Amino acid sequence: MSDLIFAIMPMFIIWTLRRSAVERTLVSILMASALFASACGCVKIYYLATFDIRSPDTWRDMVPQYMWCRMEEIVIVIAACAPLLKVPVENLLRQLGFPTFQNKPNQLNALRSDLHESDGDLQQDIHGDLESKRSDSE
Repeated sequence: MSDLIFAIMPMFIIWTLRRSAVERTLVSILMASALFASACGCVKIYYLATFDIRSPDTWRDMVPQYMWCRMEEIVIVIAACAPLLKVPVENLLRQLGFPTFQNKPNQLNALRSDLHESDGDLQQDIHGDLESKRSDSE
């Protein structure tokens, strides 16, 4: 149950981020792979519960359980390695004509330095404030 909760909960946070829709979708698919791994775990538990140890061919009867155990591990390894494939995935999306990951930085509320006249005034004001503080402290 905790696997399901921890796989679904971050998806709500992902969709509130200021990232491109393509990037949010790909990260959501990556998080959904944890849901598939949880489903593989549930199937594995079912086969474990229905396993008959007194069967004449126990090795053959263990194949489904073994297969679902390996599927769960494979999905987890793929999900763990997928973030490292961002650049190849971005190149593939670009070749297929899909929009790529485009992050648009927000405007900062800071002093603008593109006005050269105000920069000089600002520097003079700062220099004047420092001089006045030095004279006050002496």
